[in-house]
Amino acid sequence: MKNFNDIYNQNYRKIYGVACNMLHDSDDARDVIQDIFIYLHKVLKKGKIIEKPPNWLMRVTINRCIDLLNNRKKFCTEEHIPIVVTEEKILEKKQDREILKEALKQLNPKERALATLYGEGASYKEMAEITGIKFTSIGGTLSRTLKKLNEILKTLHYDLH
Repeated sequence: MKNFNDIYNQNYRKIYGVACNMLHDSDDARDVIQDIFIYLHKVLKKGKIIEKPPNWLMRVTINRCIDLLNNRKKFCTEEHIPIVVTEEKILEKKQDREILKEALKQLNPKERALATLYGEGASYKEMAEITGIKFTSIGGTLSRTLKKLNEILKTLHYDLH
């Protein structure tokens, strides 16, 4: 049980960032992360040992986000999704982030998870463990995902530098 605080402090920001990138809603991301840490606390309290807590947390976060996105799809059409319009005077970096978020929304949840992990600097091994994609397939799958993301960005009239 003594590891919970360390695990929480070392991993909260990173998995919160991943949840935000996948869900595009900070309130939903906080809810998902809260549920995950409550679940982690219960698991540790039962005496179970988690060998690689960062990978475990990332996998659980991505799976919960995918579940939430899939449930949203069942009950929500695109007409009901609010479109965020940025003001002209917002910094270019923020605009870039918004364009990237919009592009990520157009990927399926597995692709979004892979692109997010890549952006977070995860290794291929970590990507394989977290997403459940075979290690030998990560390179090709990631390459196709990044190519697809680049094509989406082009349709949004944005070129990667």
